[in-house]
Amino acid sequence: AFFRAFPPQTFDKATPTTHYQSWYFLMALFAYERLHHTSYMSQALDGFNQALLMYKTGFQLDIADPIGYPEYQAFTEKVNGAIGTFNHASVLPNNPFYPIRSGALKLGKLRIVDTFGIKKEVEVIRRRGGEELPLNRLYSTDTIAAETLRGETYHDIQLRPRFVQPARINFRWLSSVDDALEMTDHPVSSPIFGWLLLNEIDESLMIYDQAGKALGYIDKEGRWRVFPGHSGPVLPAGIANDHLRRLVVWICGKAVATKDDPQPFMDHFFERLEQSIDNIEAADSDHYEGTSLLMSHPLALVRASVQVELKGETVKHQGWEPLKRELKQVVDEEKVQRETLGFENVDIPLRLGERHKLNDGLVAFWVDDENGYRGDTYFSPLDPQVLTMQARPSDQIDDRDGLHLSMLMDPRGNIHATTGFFPVKTLELPPALYKDILRSIEVVFLAAPVLGPQGLVNISLPQEEGFDWAWIERTPEAWREISTVGYLSRKAFLETFGKEAVATWDALIANGSLSPVDEEEAIIALQNGARPLQELFPNDHAALEHFFRSRLIGPFQQIARFEGQQEVREGWLKLRPTNGETK
Repeated sequence: AFFRAFPPQTFDKATPTTHYQSWYFLMALFAYERLHHTSYMSQALDGFNQALLMYKTGFQLDIADPIGYPEYQAFTEKVNGAIGTFNHASVLPNNPFYPIRSGALKLGKLRIVDTFGIKKEVEVIRRRGGEELPLNRLYSTDTIAAETLRGETYHDIQLRPRFVQPARINFRWLSSVDDALEMTDHPVSSPIFGWLLLNEIDESLMIYDQAGKALGYIDKEGRWRVFPGHSGPVLPAGIANDHLRRLVVWICGKAVATKDDPQPFMDHFFERLEQSIDNIEAADSDHYEGTSLLMSHPLALVRASVQVELKGETVKHQGWEPLKRELKQVVDEEKVQRETLGFENVDIPLRLGERHKLNDGLVAFWVDDENGYRGDTYFSPLDPQVLTMQARPSDQIDDRDGLHLSMLMDPRGNIHATTGFFPVKTLELPPALYKDILRSIEVVFLAAPVLGPQGLVNISLPQEEGFDWAWIERTPEAWREISTVGYLSRKAFLETFGKEAVATWDALIANGSLSPVDEEEAIIALQNGARPLQELFPNDHAALEHFFRSRLIGPFQQIARFEGQQEVREGWLKLRPTNGETK
């Protein structure tokens, strides 16, 4: 089939522009020819790992002592019952004990057994150039190993560092409220304990709770500020979630302590976050929408744990000398210390994040310790740091083992954990945990100073379909919010215009100048009114027009009108969905 697809005429017509491609075709033809005329045999290697642990696999007889003394028969039966079906290997006490394998494997002897049970010994030797050797010999250069297992010489099979005992890297999401609880389908077990958003215009870090509700922001000097339009928390200590509170307090503390340094912490931290975000391009990032995605890059704060877990109990040395020491400990009524050569105490390297993979969403992470965070610092994939762990048996692991992590990540990406001992482990957040939050996160940025007529906000703003702008400012009494849509409270209208305000309100509704949202709120729509205000209210139309203009964000006036006294204002602009926002 290959030669039918690429006949010889294909290469006869080769030109200088196709010569390079033709060379690849020739190589493919050579490889096909070699594979087609070569016979291969493959076989799984069984019992190798057991041999490293001083065991030999095979059929075993039940434990019994048929010629023993009667007083020992009961003990023998008791041991046989305790062993049960686990008698699958015999001990090789004179073998070396290798709980961690690393090195090269050579094929020294080979025995082939056919379907009739006839065995044939095959000698494994190296090929000698130009010398004819008998056919009952296997040449080591004819042994093909996978590319990842090839050693320095072709006849070697390279063995990467691995635990011989079955083991795994246990990388799991933790509940944001309880480190002893792993993530499940229950919403309480979500690993997300907060959100962080870089406000690149104000150079501040906006902080949100688990549900995406705005709490406050950290300015460039490390000071905590209440989120515009909200009442608190006034201090980071008022944040409810323990992990989010600790992280915010830590960031503020580092920023204040280094604000006079040549490179303050906030500058370095902000720069690192920006560089990490620029290096992330999640595979399905185009599938999500939200105000926060238009304005910036929302990052999820999540909890996770990572540890090395051995299957079952730690394997023990089966040699004679360790057995003698253990028996002596029993006779001396001491605590029996089984010999393991301490392999469970070997430090296993760990690297979190893969900066060269665009789908890796890790931006920064912190490692918990008794005093807060390990090293009183954070780690970034841009400056890879190798952490270490130690293996623990699965029946002895508790929530204090391994590493507990607070991670900052793009929720649409995943996180890679690499050790060199195990396959790379990947974690990703279920979209159900964050897709609605991305739509609800509020984003504001400071707009100051703004010069305009007293009591009016005139700013020219771009239009976004499905969104409107809001202006938030602080008054002596409370926060005040107006928008480009012009939501008007009936209560505020009645308080401004006194006794006749009820009739005026009803008349404006009937004329279409106000579009009712409900009984207590309406939208200013003067352009839709059947009659102009000047005709409806000849005496009060100027006061009404000024009042309505003060409840709307108007465009910037390029022509000087000198409308009374001017003032300088300071506030925050917020882009929000047209329907479903808080008015």
